Amino acid sequence: MGVHRVKLLFGTILMLAVFFLVVTGCGSRPSVDLMAVPEEGGTISGGGTFDEGEHIRVEAEPAVGYRFVKWTDGDKQVSGDPVYHFTLAAGRQLTAHFEQLTYTVRPTVTANGNRGMVTGGGEYTHGQQAVIRAFPAGESRFEGWYSGGKRISGEPEYAFTVTGEKSLSARFLYEEEIWINSLVDKGLTPLAVMETVREKMDSLETEEERDRLFRFLLTWLDGEGRRHKLVDVLFHHDADMHERLGLPGSYEDFLSGKGFVRMRDLLMKTIEQDPGAIEDRDLRESLTGMWNQGFTLKTGEGSFSSVVDYSRLKESFQPLLSPGMHAYLGLRNDMLHAMSEGYMLISPEEHSRLLIRVDGFLSGNPELPEAVEVEGKYETFLAMFLVRDPFVPSVSPEEISAYRDLVREYPQTRTAGVLKDYLSVLEENNRQIDEQVWSFLRGQGLSHPL
Repeated sequence: MGVHRVKLLFGTILMLAVFFLVVTGCGSRPSVDLMAVPEEGGTISGGGTFDEGEHIRVEAEPAVGYRFVKWTDGDKQVSGDPVYHFTLAAGRQLTAHFEQLTYTVRPTVTANGNRGMVTGGGEYTHGQQAVIRAFPAGESRFEGWYSGGKRISGEPEYAFTVTGEKSLSARFLYEEEIWINSLVDKGLTPLAVMETVREKMDSLETEEERDRLFRFLLTWLDGEGRRHKLVDVLFHHDADMHERLGLPGSYEDFLSGKGFVRMRDLLMKTIEQDPGAIEDRDLRESLTGMWNQGFTLKTGEGSFSSVVDYSRLKESFQPLLSPGMHAYLGLRNDMLHAMSEGYMLISPEEHSRLLIRVDGFLSGNPELPEAVEVEGKYETFLAMFLVRDPFVPSVSPEEISAYRDLVREYPQTRTAGVLKDYLSVLEENNRQIDEQVWSFLRGQGLSHPL
């Protein structure tokens, strides 16, 4: 009986000792407990039970559509990196914070003018549904939503799941544009498109209707028309190309002055009058194909490329255009010619004549829609006329003479008014191109393209 009591007492003491150790924590290993907020924001790893002093590595991996923000221990941030290293001194309760990604949806309108409006742009979280809508204005019609140059929907209302930054363009077209595009879809060349448009213009009753259709033709030729032509001419003029052309004169003859311009003019004359003189068959077919489709050559930095032949366009459509549109087309051809040659390659006298023509067009056709475009060109031409070469320290006597001649011959023009004041500035600073000159240009609302 006494032995039994001793055993019972010993067992009780042992149980109490174990209980005491459990309650007080003596002898336990510290743990690292992990939690993700929000729970679906990502996965976490590296938690568990460890020995004191052990090097610990915990990692947070964001789920699709989320990004990692920080690690916290209670209210305290302990790391801004997804991978967090530390030496364990006691138990830790760490929280990995994630937040959902947000993206911007940017719907815009393709083409100038008040053709329509779009809605639905703004900030969206990853996976959220976006709905953008296009609303035509006036006589325009919605044609499609485009992204990255590709048509992605033909419906005005387009819904999609947002998974990244998104830029979309709503394309609105007028009936005339839709009709021109239908001609292209039938396989017509740009020249054939021009001829078909001319036939339709001939059936219209008013100049306003004819000018309107012609404007859409010009827009197409400057944009889509260039990409639809069957022959795309672009080549660099070097000694080998000069030999392939088989034209008179040595390559060296064309490396000075207006050599490339003369080459362009000679090429176009040959294509029009005697294409067989071009010895290289592939080049001959390419150039004559370009010509037969209504294009000509322009020069730029020693290269030749195809561009709409506005002079032929003017001749073909002359009887159908209003006087204002006819004047614009001729002026456009001259402006293009000046830009392709380079402002500094045309003489001050040529520059002066072009400025007066542009000045006259603007004063005589202020209500024409094309006046906005021409005004921008005028300001550029004028700035380049005042400072033909910004890298030359002074204005030449030849340029001064051209300024005075223009003021004397066209005293009532807008250009003459600017030149009178400019000549006074140049007299004050001995013809130097300095800050006083640049200040004068800024005061006129002009900015030099160079």
